[in-house]
Amino acid sequence: MKNKLIKSKAIFFLISILTLLLVTTSCNTTEPDIKPPVEPDSTTQNFTFETFEFGDGFESSWLNDVWIFDENNIWAVGYLAPSDTTINGIHITNPNIIKWDGSSWKLQPFSGTSNGMEGIWALDSSHIYFASGGLRKYVNGVYSTINTNLGLQNYQGIYKLWGNSENNLWGVGPGGTIVHYDGVAWSKIDFDEGWYFYDITGNSKTGAAFAVAQGNLGTSIIVELKNGTADIIFDNQNSPYYSYGLQSILHYSENELWLSGSKIFSYNLMSEELKVIQDLPVGDDVSTVSMTSQKDIFYWGNGTDLQGKFVHYNGKRFKMFTIPTAYTPYPEGINSMNNLAVAVGSVGNKAFLLKIMRQ
Repeated sequence: MKNKLIKSKAIFFLISILTLLLVTTSCNTTEPDIKPPVEPDSTTQNFTFETFEFGDGFESSWLNDVWIFDENNIWAVGYLAPSDTTINGIHITNPNIIKWDGSSWKLQPFSGTSNGMEGIWALDSSHIYFASGGLRKYVNGVYSTINTNLGLQNYQGIYKLWGNSENNLWGVGPGGTIVHYDGVAWSKIDFDEGWYFYDITGNSKTGAAFAVAQGNLGTSIIVELKNGTADIIFDNQNSPYYSYGLQSILHYSENELWLSGSKIFSYNLMSEELKVIQDLPVGDDVSTVSMTSQKDIFYWGNGTDLQGKFVHYNGKRFKMFTIPTAYTPYPEGINSMNNLAVAVGSVGNKAFLLKIMRQ
């Protein structure tokens, strides 16, 4: 009798526990408070490409730089043949600027130089600066020449521009050219004239700029520009990458610059270390770059197969695309915004433009 009573109590206790578990489980409809981490999505690398050529094919034409305001307002600069033309009754000598209006590319009513425009930087679509050795400016539909009186030598010139406001604008170029505008006046910063500055970028928060230059025998330097001074912060003669010329530069993060040429590098501003983050096929080269975010970086160059090379970084991986061209393309500039990038240069005797659209 006692054993039966013990068994009955045990069975009753077990049934009670199971019932409590069943009720607790059926009532628990909320998700756990702690979720496993989810890796952020990277930008897609599905692109379509559209190419344009400009010029008469007899006289050389080229494009050197480009700026995207939006998909219906894109400016590209360089030199376009023929050198003498009339548009809507306006006589233009040395056409240097074309603009995309959403349906077609149109020459702008501006007479430039036979050497063409080299660079473009804009505060907004109504305030645009042009580098042509000297400086030009577009304000609300009116073009003007900026008289800097900087005393540049014949082998010097302002080719590339970067700024974070109209009170902090930098220009660089061949012959060690470095100039700065502080909102009041332009000034020239003395620098070794043996260096050719290819590109410039900067920290939009602090206003500090960084430029990359090449010297003889493939030597390259990174120069920090701030407070009216120019200081060399890296010289590849003292690194394992002495023979790799650096041509493009971007400000990737607060303490990191990215550079490119025949490889893609990162440079840590704190540790002062240059390292390879992406190898390229031997003979291929990406000499220009544009970044919309840390997960959306566009490179433009060419390769040993005499074709154009577009390389994209999506936050996880680099992917290379070959752009077929009839002649070897000479890449000069690239700019990007949202799902659109535009690369420019020349191919044969014509100016070449590549629209890169993300699907």
